[in-house]
Amino acid sequence: MSHFEILSILLVAIGAGVMLDPIATGMRIRARVPAHLRPRWLLLIWLMGFFLVGYLLYIASMLNRWPLPLDLVTGVIFAGGAFFVLRVISLSRVTIDETRLKNQKLEGEIQERIERERKQKRYEKGMETLDQELRELILAAGDKPVVLHALCAALKRVLVADLALLPLLEEDGAAFVYQEAIGHKSDMVRGERLPLEAGGLCGMVFTSGKTVCMADLKSCPHAQQDLVEALEVSTALVAPLWNEGKVIGGLSVFRGKTPFDDIDTQLLTLFAQRASILLQNMNLLMELEERVADRTAELHAQNKLLEQIISHIPSSVFWKDDASVYRGCNPRFADMIGLDDPADICGKSDYDLPWPRQIADKFRLESAQVIRDASDVLLEDVVDFDAAGEPRYSLSSRIALRDTDSHVTGVLGIIDDITDRKRAEQVIASEHSFLQNVIDGVVDPTYVIGLDYKIRLMNSAARQNVPRQLNQNDEALCCYQVSHQQETPCDGQDHPCPLRQVRDTGEAATVVHQHRMSDGALRSFELLASPLWDDSGQLTGIIESARDITDRLKVEKDLRENEKHLEFLAHHDSLTGLPNRLLLNDRLRHAMANASRTRQRIALLFIDLDRFKNINDSLGHELGDELLKEVAKRLHGSLREPDTLARMGGDEFVVILERIKSPQEVSMVARKLLECFTRSFLLDGHEVFTTASIGICLYPDDGTEVKDLMKSADVAMYRAKASGQNNYQFYKSEMNARTHDRLLLENGLRKALDEDQFQLYYQPQLNITTGQLIGMEALLRWQPPGERMVMPGEFIPLCEETGLILPISDWVFRAACLQLRHWQEQGLDPIRLAVNISALQFNQPTFLDTIDCIVAETGVDPAFLELELTESATMDNIEMTVEVLNKLKRRGFNLSIDDFGTGYSSLNYLQRLPINKLKIDRSFLRNVDVDNDNASIATSVIALAHSMRMEVLAEGVETVEQVRFLVDHGCQLGQGFLYSRPVTAEQMEKIIRAQKILI
Repeated sequence: MSHFEILSILLVAIGAGVMLDPIATGMRIRARVPAHLRPRWLLLIWLMGFFLVGYLLYIASMLNRWPLPLDLVTGVIFAGGAFFVLRVISLSRVTIDETRLKNQKLEGEIQERIERERKQKRYEKGMETLDQELRELILAAGDKPVVLHALCAALKRVLVADLALLPLLEEDGAAFVYQEAIGHKSDMVRGERLPLEAGGLCGMVFTSGKTVCMADLKSCPHAQQDLVEALEVSTALVAPLWNEGKVIGGLSVFRGKTPFDDIDTQLLTLFAQRASILLQNMNLLMELEERVADRTAELHAQNKLLEQIISHIPSSVFWKDDASVYRGCNPRFADMIGLDDPADICGKSDYDLPWPRQIADKFRLESAQVIRDASDVLLEDVVDFDAAGEPRYSLSSRIALRDTDSHVTGVLGIIDDITDRKRAEQVIASEHSFLQNVIDGVVDPTYVIGLDYKIRLMNSAARQNVPRQLNQNDEALCCYQVSHQQETPCDGQDHPCPLRQVRDTGEAATVVHQHRMSDGALRSFELLASPLWDDSGQLTGIIESARDITDRLKVEKDLRENEKHLEFLAHHDSLTGLPNRLLLNDRLRHAMANASRTRQRIALLFIDLDRFKNINDSLGHELGDELLKEVAKRLHGSLREPDTLARMGGDEFVVILERIKSPQEVSMVARKLLECFTRSFLLDGHEVFTTASIGICLYPDDGTEVKDLMKSADVAMYRAKASGQNNYQFYKSEMNARTHDRLLLENGLRKALDEDQFQLYYQPQLNITTGQLIGMEALLRWQPPGERMVMPGEFIPLCEETGLILPISDWVFRAACLQLRHWQEQGLDPIRLAVNISALQFNQPTFLDTIDCIVAETGVDPAFLELELTESATMDNIEMTVEVLNKLKRRGFNLSIDDFGTGYSSLNYLQRLPINKLKIDRSFLRNVDVDNDNASIATSVIALAHSMRMEVLAEGVETVEQVRFLVDHGCQLGQGFLYSRPVTAEQMEKIIRAQKILI
């Protein structure tokens, strides 16, 4: 072989060896190649392998191992090389395309990042401008128009707008006014008033409470196109202003061409939020300034009043500091020491005043003693003698003045001339001696008693009745100690206090007391008490004389018993003991007169026994009389205490019902009377059944005279008999129609409960000093389909009469618990919910079981429930009430007394009840700032609650004056229309989230 061939084989071998490295490397890194390029990459490796085979064939041909044509070998090598280059170029193109796409995507991301950074810088710059504008607004806050103008100007600058508007809603929310406008053609809209429904974008924002951005006003259906064209604007941005959870206005900006974007929307929303806070703070600041001004004026008036009081005090008054230097005096003291002007005394000592040295020493020592000992001094002195030689007396006092830390800061001196009083006391003593001699001549025991029940004077006859264990000369001896040997004044019907009667009426009073004599006998005395007046017409006590009337009373008692027996026989039925026709007519006339005066109704029920004649004839008159007696007992037991049951004669009875509220109430009584005859009568071994027919008439509907009413009731009774007996009928068909309507209402209530027509509304309860929400009360409403909402006062009384109040009350408690649990599941802060408990519901034997079942069913915590009971519900059975309330308290419920002050609670029983809160009835808050009676009652209830360590909450708070009264008297909790009317659950949820209501 030639050298050239050897060199050629060597070069081809080196090329084949070098080819092994990329093949091995390609196989190693194939797993890191993207998935979509792996098939091409593998094909490239195979081509490289094909190229390697060509090299090996060439070497074999050159070494004559295989007789292969050189052209074939060369073709294989070149074909493999060509395909290899083609695949490399193909892969390079794909790589270049992918790189270009990546670069394009990277460029897009860079542009987006640049745009975000630009918006961020713009937002930060807007925020910086917004903060600066708000700081300037806060610093420049003055009256409201100035603030609104500055706010609108700041809005225009921050949003770079052509026109900025500031619309505010009116109080009723029906319309709004553009209070301020700044910018292009702003004069066209400033001060304009628009109804809410025609308010365009502003009206939509006020209704929805959301920020609205409109890029093209001409295509907006809500925009006012005529106003858009006039103002030459094309894009708008509107955000609401808030106050206490309510929209009160808005901020509006407009541009002629450049649309608003998200940054503008965020800036305006944030601007509106901070502007809302600014306006709220401005309102609070204005209110605070008004209060400070009012308090300053009040203090100024008090100082002026104090100066006038001191100037007009009839005593001589002066005051010093702790160095015994005078700081002031009144005109009377200045005249006493010889100064022309009270102001001349300021800064002087006792030795600088124009009076004798001994008086200066005396005043100096007295002041020093008070300052040193921090104690008050009272001195009575003989000053000098007048021209007639009579002594003159003075009463002087020195009182230590203290600061808030009880440190003595000075002395207050008061000097009174008591000469006239001393002389009057001497005259009184002389007159007292003369009067004692006079009354000792009176035979009957006579006393002069002061308003403090102490005996000022008594005659010799009275001294004989003083118990031996008492000292007759004791000046602290009281009348009740002498007469009844007790330590408290007389009281009650058995021992009425004559002094109290004279003090209440200002007139003489006569009462009868029983006194235990020294021999143990009980005697009756007639006490005649006459008022004792002083010269100024003021009552100072009574003059009481006692006369023994024991024997006279015994004679009068015997006479009255005889007269009473005769009177009873004349006006009562001898068989049944019931009132007869004569007494019935008298009581009916009296009832008619009361009903006419009070504009009330009375009902007359004429009762006739069915088939009584058959019973009387078959069993005899004696058993008939026994039947009438038993009927009278049953009828009487079915009536109220004030009702009248009379026997007209035979088998006829009459009932008078006074103070009836409705015909339905009469119907209930009639049904109750008919139930008396459902049980048989057992008469001398005979079981007798009978029924009755009842005729009913009403005064004044069916007559204004006794005979007319009796006739109407009698006609109605016969109608009842004609209708099948054992029933009742009203005299007029109209009354039956009204009864039918009442029954329809009752059926409607039953249907309402079945069809879920009831709703619960909620009224917030707040701390009236801070506006902080502390609770709420659940209130029942009835919404019949397609009709007006029915308030509780229209249907609750009927529910209580018919017993429907029981299922309705259970529904209310369950619905309230479910709503409370729903709010808690929503993540709202726990808040106390008050639920009213009816008296009938509370007195049910299963009351506690029902409450436990509902609480377990709903899963609410009793600590967040407050059960409200009325005074009447708690006082019906006090022992049962205490037991049930203690069980509720142990379960964790909060308890309160609703409408406190309208019932008849006993304080002795009230303190036994585990009550957390008393609620002042709304009737006591009406005109509380001018009605002294209501103010006194409200103040007493607040003081009572505090003394018993109870919370006190005022209902029906409607005016700021009521709030001030309550806060001044220590009541910090309240609810009422001033803060919120009863609202739906959705509205209440917003209030709970706000946690505060401000007025």
